[in-house]
Amino acid sequence: LDWWSQMSSTVEVEVVDGTTQSIEVSSATTFGEASQAVGTGLGLSEAASQLFGIFHIRAGYERLPESDERVLATVQGFGADEKMAKKKKKVYKYRAGSKLVYKKVIQGRRKELLCIEVTALTLLYHQAKADVINSVIPTHGPDAIELAGIQMQIEFGNYDEAARAPGFLEDNGLLGQFVPARSLANKLHTAREWETVIFQNYAEHFGKSHDAALRSYLNAARRSKYYGGRVFLPAKCYHRGSLISTARVQAIIASNQFMIVDPKSQKALWSFPFASLSEWKVSADGLSFAFYVVPKSKQKLDPFVLETPQAAYLAQSLAAAAAEAAEELNARKLESIAAFRA
Repeated sequence: LDWWSQMSSTVEVEVVDGTTQSIEVSSATTFGEASQAVGTGLGLSEAASQLFGIFHIRAGYERLPESDERVLATVQGFGADEKMAKKKKKVYKYRAGSKLVYKKVIQGRRKELLCIEVTALTLLYHQAKADVINSVIPTHGPDAIELAGIQMQIEFGNYDEAARAPGFLEDNGLLGQFVPARSLANKLHTAREWETVIFQNYAEHFGKSHDAALRSYLNAARRSKYYGGRVFLPAKCYHRGSLISTARVQAIIASNQFMIVDPKSQKALWSFPFASLSEWKVSADGLSFAFYVVPKSKQKLDPFVLETPQAAYLAQSLAAAAAEAAEELNARKLESIAAFRA
């Protein structure tokens, strides 16, 4: 090794639970190695670490680097990213600033359900909670109330009316940490109305252990088809050469489907199981992503095309998620065969 490859630097990695891990890396350290180091530092087993990865949040959008990509090469490009953000902000509305964040990657739900480590469950909870509160996972009415009630049990323990009663969250500036942003913004209910029903649900979880409450929260969040999804920048969408909508749409890749949603209402415009996608590709300039849907006639239709600077990352993410889904389906088939033979 030459002298450069032996030099080391300290890199800060934010963890989804709000903490930070400092890891030593050399110019040869890959993201796969760095991710394993963060997992070890958090006390995760090798198996649990596979649920997570280090994301590069770059100028307002994220990507998951390839496992063999070098960490320092990416970190040293942070300044260039910020210059790009300033130059392109009128086109893609980038926000300057880059960082590394350790969080869940797209995985089949079977792997999550097999995970019993409290540290991993806690990280999954923090990520799910952030997605619910920031309305990445659209949550309304009874679902929002249930999740907030379980969150109260996780963060405060058993309900104690003498210590906390309706009004506690608003008085302490905490309501926005328990109720989804969109639900608060629509102002259909007052803060006191929200707290009344949240505390009623909170009381129902009395006696539930911290670990059990974590699992309850995740099980409730997993009911959403948006759970664990990777969200991409809003983009123009074309089909047969014409704009589908004057407004931009948003691509979301979840554990078993590819969705196109309205970013304002978060309503799913189309939902495509991975098996229905026959092909996808990235344009030569890397600024558009095309995908083909298998019709009932089995003849190839004109592609849907998304204009986005995340085209390559979208293709990479879709390929990884589809492969993971296929692997999970095969595992379930083998389990069913084994159970039948037994």
